[in-house]
Amino acid sequence: MQKTPSQNVDLIFAARTSGMTYGNVIGVPILNESALLRLIRGRGDQPVRGEFADLTAIAGADADELHAILEAADWAAFTPERDLPILRARLTEIEAAQGIGDAHRLASAKITDCSTRLTHPFRNKGFAELHHPFVHVGEVRSAALSPCGRWLAVGSGIEIPDEDDDRPDAWGIAYRGGGTLQVFELETGRPVNRLHNSNAISGGIGWNEYRDALRWSADSTRLAGAFHTNAIGVWDPFGDNAYPDASADITDGASRPPQFGFSPDGKRVWVDVRTDGAVWGAIADVERGGVRWDPGYRKKKRPYGGDFTILAEDVPAAVEEAVAAVSNGQFYDDALYVEKCLGWSPDGAILRFASGRFLFAVDIADGRVAWLLPHGNHVHHADVEIPIVFSPCGRFVACAGRKAITVADARTGEVLARHDAKARTVVWTADGERFAALARDGVRVFDRDTEVARINKVARERDTAMPDAGGFVWSPDGTRAAVLTGEGVEIWSLAGDPVRETVFAAPDAAGIHWGTGDVIVAIGRDGVRFTRADGTVVGGTDFHATAAGHRPLMTPDGEDRGRYMGINPGFALDAETWAVAFDDDELVIAPPSRLSDLDDRINWTVGLRHSWPFRWGETLVVPDARAAYDHAVSIDSPLRYSLCDVVGSKDED
Repeated sequence: MQKTPSQNVDLIFAARTSGMTYGNVIGVPILNESALLRLIRGRGDQPVRGEFADLTAIAGADADELHAILEAADWAAFTPERDLPILRARLTEIEAAQGIGDAHRLASAKITDCSTRLTHPFRNKGFAELHHPFVHVGEVRSAALSPCGRWLAVGSGIEIPDEDDDRPDAWGIAYRGGGTLQVFELETGRPVNRLHNSNAISGGIGWNEYRDALRWSADSTRLAGAFHTNAIGVWDPFGDNAYPDASADITDGASRPPQFGFSPDGKRVWVDVRTDGAVWGAIADVERGGVRWDPGYRKKKRPYGGDFTILAEDVPAAVEEAVAAVSNGQFYDDALYVEKCLGWSPDGAILRFASGRFLFAVDIADGRVAWLLPHGNHVHHADVEIPIVFSPCGRFVACAGRKAITVADARTGEVLARHDAKARTVVWTADGERFAALARDGVRVFDRDTEVARINKVARERDTAMPDAGGFVWSPDGTRAAVLTGEGVEIWSLAGDPVRETVFAAPDAAGIHWGTGDVIVAIGRDGVRFTRADGTVVGGTDFHATAAGHRPLMTPDGEDRGRYMGINPGFALDAETWAVAFDDDELVIAPPSRLSDLDDRINWTVGLRHSWPFRWGETLVVPDARAAYDHAVSIDSPLRYSLCDVVGSKDED
């Protein structure tokens, strides 16, 4: 094998332990073994499947009819994204009317038995897995709702070493052990994916009190996150690889996450780093592989791998004049010092930034400032409440200044309206037709030009403990709003005069989101709750639930073997009792008297996108580790080797 590649290569695949670094020198990405396997197995070209069953017939079938349909179905053609939501919805309706029956058990048996070969040939893991929600070893610091409104991504930090941990590199071990990325499905309020592996998400996701550490691509298929203190990684939120598919590690050793912006197509990321340009920062290609950069190497910038571009070095004369006009007749360099990256325009043509005094846009095509506008406030990179907000549709921007709210054209910077109102921030409807101004005395609603409504309730300010969710959010159609107040989450109709429709408790919530299916997400650092706008509870979890009792996977010398199984399969069934769910083995350890309680804690995840109720199937539940070991031996499962130390067996076969 040639250890030193020639210059005529586009990318390099190297084992993590190979020590291959030459790609960094010649400027090409170095990808890992997982990326090579995905390429060989055709991850991008999933097989086209025929009809699983008549979905219209499923939606209207009674219990017996549905059982017959499922018996005759082509399960090899079952496609979760297309087929599962309709099947799950109908089975839920039948359960509510008649209870769990043969159709539920048949569907569960088929779905949890679908093999890798029949469904996702690029995955090493099975098509369906058992998940519990308690996967975070460190504090939950970040959360982001997908643009489609169907999934919530949650990121956490590292496990903090105990005070009595006397290992010389305890903090380094914890740092490399990393954090966790978790994805919840809003429709069910259940977890569907978790990404965690030692060294994969080193340092964890985000940083305490730092906002927007997680950002989705516009099509909800890629997820960018700040990790490793000052790097940006890009993951497949529905994949099984905890290592990022791409990364940009291009700062000069910043001690905190840098400002960054994720392009709508999920292929580029702007990262705040010192350059010679008028606006600092570089745009890195993060479709695949890694980008590294030493911005101070012999005072000459050069790439160590991957593709990136820096912004233009000059300042347009019109921009200099605009700054000088409000700055004692002089332009000053800090006018364009980026305090906040406000993201990309929906068409990917413009990057938006805020400095301490100015809002400005950079044209990606030439890297130059396209327009600049005084925002009338003071912005700092550590702020969790940002007074400048672009409408999701990309047409408008509102600046909540100290004396007035300014509305401008997001494409040109032209001022369209000014309102004599004070607010700490604003929240736009999805279509950009209205915005809510959040103030100390309540919420004022504008249609860009005119104030049209007022809610005499004060929305909770963003909390530094969970800065990625605010105290006010619009419904997707813009006719209602949710306000987080001292009473809880209040749902208001704003189609006409404001009317409070309902209120439900959210005692631990720091902020809220509103997704599809009328589901409100109330999230804090300690937990998340999913509730429909009418007050119907969908689901939720406490991130760090624990129990006082004996752990089933504890070895005779007091070590929890679950800690060495990637995501620890042990979970708290209640404050006293531990249970275990082995994700790939269709096996659960729990007290025989507690079988009915398991469904509240665990669920099947199908294709790492959709949840499936545990209660609908007939998963094997055993009382202890010895019974689990005996079962693993009987079916020759590799799980037997993981349980040897727990049961005191010398299994060497």
